[in-house]
Amino acid sequence: MERDHDIVVEGYYEIDEFEDVIGSLKALAAAVGDNPSKLEVKWSFLAAHSALQGACVCILTDTRGLGALTRDSEKALSEYLEARSQEAMRNAVGGKPITIPLPAYPETRMANLRNLARRLPDDVRFNVANSGERSESEEDEHLTLLSRWRDEFTHYPPQSWSIEVAFVVPILETTISKIEQISSHRAYKRFNRFSETEIEALIGSIRKTLKAFKKT
Repeated sequence: MERDHDIVVEGYYEIDEFEDVIGSLKALAAAVGDNPSKLEVKWSFLAAHSALQGACVCILTDTRGLGALTRDSEKALSEYLEARSQEAMRNAVGGKPITIPLPAYPETRMANLRNLARRLPDDVRFNVANSGERSESEEDEHLTLLSRWRDEFTHYPPQSWSIEVAFVVPILETTISKIEQISSHRAYKRFNRFSETEIEALIGSIRKTLKAFKKT
């Protein structure tokens, strides 16, 4: 069967972390189109956060699947991979089968944006401040607000919300600039699939839309 990004293969939709970042950016582009509504502004922040967190996952994850998980998940997966590696080496040299039960593949959880940001290379690292902490730079302030609003929108309480209009474009511009820096960085621990995607053109288009939005 011929395949592209919209085709279902064998009854499943299939997407990887690089495609997910592109999908989030496309959702952001759609949300900040001509004269966005207040609900579209909300979804623009959700899409921007998803794209940023996804970009962090892409650069941090190595070929074993480690690097972007919580510390407990990293430990559990490392132990599982080590046990499987020892089993494979024994089998390769005709050794006795391992009699102790091998661990099952562990359940894993992704680290949150705050912890992912701390693991980034120095020149693209940022800080998502805890509640009550003060950000040291405008970039950190913008990305901290993005993270807080995403949490509020995801776990939406039965109450109204408001965002100062003047904050919308600067925070989204900071976010896509950070995604751009991460996606083009040289420190990937595996093949950087962003080089095969439309990410540069997509970010350029979003940036152009945001400039027009700023003038309204």
